[in-house]
Amino acid sequence: AAAAAGLAEGAPLGVLAGAGRPWHAAAHWSAADPAAGISARVTASARAWGSQISFELRGREVRGPCALVAVGRDGSRETVTTWSGTDERTTLLTAGGAALTPGGIDHFEVRAPGGRTLVTLGG
Repeated sequence: AAAAAGLAEGAPLGVLAGAGRPWHAAAHWSAADPAAGISARVTASARAWGSQISFELRGREVRGPCALVAVGRDGSRETVTTWSGTDERTTLLTAGGAALTPGGIDHFEVRAPGGRTLVTLGG
């Protein structure tokens, strides 16, 4: 089961952070691989230091260390978060950060043990 095609849900959007605070760009990506029984969603919100990232993974995980990797438009790669897969059907909610801005991110990859890509979001 190779990576399923990801779909970006529009260009980065402005999100009002609150009274007296500046607008922060946010971008959303989602993808699913029905054959593998997984779906994923990522939101990247602009911060002065890069992107604050929230991540949701639903479906059957693979056993062992997994990772969410941000891939920049320049080809750079940054690990956003890691977790230990349980080989069970589950919902994983986690967060992390990247030095890349939302506009500088081309896509995300959900990586299985050994570096195999489970699903690609965007790109």
